[in-house]
Amino acid sequence: MLPLGLLTAAQGNPILVELKSGETINGHLVNCDTYMNLTLKEVVTTSADGKHFFRLSETYIRGNNIKFLRVPDETIDRAKDQQQNEIIQPTAKSGRRRLVEDQNLRDKDTLALYGVLRRTATLGVTKLVEELVELLIKDRREKPSESPELYHALIEANANHEHGSAGRVVTLLEEMQREGLEPSDRTCDAILKVLAVHPDYVLRAAVLEHLRVLWADLPADAHRNVVVGMLRDRQYEMALDRLDSMQSAGIRVEPWLWDMAIYVLCEADEIDEALALLKKRDALAELSYEPSVWAYVLDTASRAFHYNATLYVWRKRVEPGYLNPASGLCLNVLCTAARAGDPVLATDVFRVLGNRATVFEHQHYEMLIDTYLATDDVKTAISILSVMEGAKMAPDAATTRNLFKHLRADASRPHAALAVLQSLHEAGKPVPVAAVNVVLEALVHLMDLAGALDVYKTLHTLCARGPTVATFNALLRGCSSDASEADADEPLDADAADQDLTSDKKATAMFLAAEMRALAVAPDAVTYDRLILVCLRAPDCEDALRYYAEMRSRGWLPRPGTFAAVVKRLARDADFERAAEVLAQARDAGLELARTERWLEQVLWRRRRRDEAAAAAAEAGAGAEGEGRLAGFVRERLGARALGRGM
Repeated sequence: MLPLGLLTAAQGNPILVELKSGETINGHLVNCDTYMNLTLKEVVTTSADGKHFFRLSETYIRGNNIKFLRVPDETIDRAKDQQQNEIIQPTAKSGRRRLVEDQNLRDKDTLALYGVLRRTATLGVTKLVEELVELLIKDRREKPSESPELYHALIEANANHEHGSAGRVVTLLEEMQREGLEPSDRTCDAILKVLAVHPDYVLRAAVLEHLRVLWADLPADAHRNVVVGMLRDRQYEMALDRLDSMQSAGIRVEPWLWDMAIYVLCEADEIDEALALLKKRDALAELSYEPSVWAYVLDTASRAFHYNATLYVWRKRVEPGYLNPASGLCLNVLCTAARAGDPVLATDVFRVLGNRATVFEHQHYEMLIDTYLATDDVKTAISILSVMEGAKMAPDAATTRNLFKHLRADASRPHAALAVLQSLHEAGKPVPVAAVNVVLEALVHLMDLAGALDVYKTLHTLCARGPTVATFNALLRGCSSDASEADADEPLDADAADQDLTSDKKATAMFLAAEMRALAVAPDAVTYDRLILVCLRAPDCEDALRYYAEMRSRGWLPRPGTFAAVVKRLARDADFERAAEVLAQARDAGLELARTERWLEQVLWRRRRRDEAAAAAAEAGAGAEGEGRLAGFVRERLGARALGRGM
């Protein structure tokens, strides 16, 4: 038996529903629709951990939140028998008997048939209603023009989600008009019931206008049907206005209608409106709570990073212990708290996760750090790094990226951060080397190399593990100029290169390299790259070339900008052969240094012109001839490129 058919036939019977969140709901099935959205009464809800129970008079459950259903065996047997008796056959061509014959209705008197017709129309058994109307007209000689009850039954039967439609209702209304019949307020209520299942904005507006002309008051059920139809027609503002008018008029808004409106608004990403509706529902103390509604709002709001809705549900349901959200949902809430800069909410999320023995990962701590940084609480953010170190989850450069951005924004912040690290060490708490490194990086970024070196001197005291390669790379970056970090295709100007680095900076870099050797800290590609850049600014660039050769022997390549700086320095020293060789190696490695190649061509051309002029003045061409041989060698190295373009 299909689930939808079972639910339709099992209305009024007990049922157990388990939600995807782990909650279980026991109650009596009142209604279901084609999307398996359920309405239950006399409900008992059990939390996912089995520790909390809630008794509700009525609840509404979205079909997409259901994990599985359970009904008693006798209910299934009864549902099978009921479906065999009530199932609607499409046509008589199949050879099956008509429903009126199956139920022995031909022998009933006309008054009894009208009673069956009204009950059948209310249940939405479309085929049986049509057969009963046909029986009353053909066999009992009932005239539709004198019996509006026939039209009313045909209209109301269209509330069937599978066989009814708003188009059929329009056809019946047109037929009534031809017969000179006006739909009564009761028939209008039936139309609104149909439109709650098959939305039609134009027809609904016409019916409401007709009722206004008749000065007819809508019953409570009709008001609810109007709201449901508007929600399904995505007329959210009109549906909310109608709910407000119902409350103003003292008409009870059923809990399932509140829940349905909240679900639909969340599904449409109208979270502000859903929050406003949730607050109104929460303010009505006589209404029972539905845990799945709160969980759905929390899930939708946190996934959309909607801080106000997330905070409201968390404080109302999670903090008191009524709702136990899943770990994935908690992670969404943590992201929302980090974006909004709410450390209280973020810390409480950690409390909930910790109570279920969650193994925290880097992402959890990083979001918590971001939350405290958003409130300018550097002390707590750094303390979290210490907690990570103590939990054997050492933070790395990725963990401290946002902390670096925060520290570099103000020259006083790195020193304040260092003071926090020192206080943690004095309190006997572990200080991660990544926390010291981020202070070094911030000072280097602020062009305070001396301050960064002072921090390095204290690192051995603060961190038992000592410095890492990231520590030395940060300091070496401070030993090189801003120009060394230029783009790959932007070679440095020859005039500026002589002044970029002082001998003190090279001495500092050599000291750091010696420290790495003494502490057995293995260098990486970035280390060699920055040592090359530092040594290129020294009067003698042989150290740079030595580091370059050692780097290549390890299978590493300098960055494109470093390749360009090496070529430029060799050209300045008139070592064009090695400049061309390095440039060819870069090209063989797949790097395109087109601007550097053009720059080298121009240098060679200018030098040749200068030598030719000098040779002409001295009436000797040997220099020019020698330079011509050099240009030919460079041209050969660059792949027969026309270095003498324009000569």
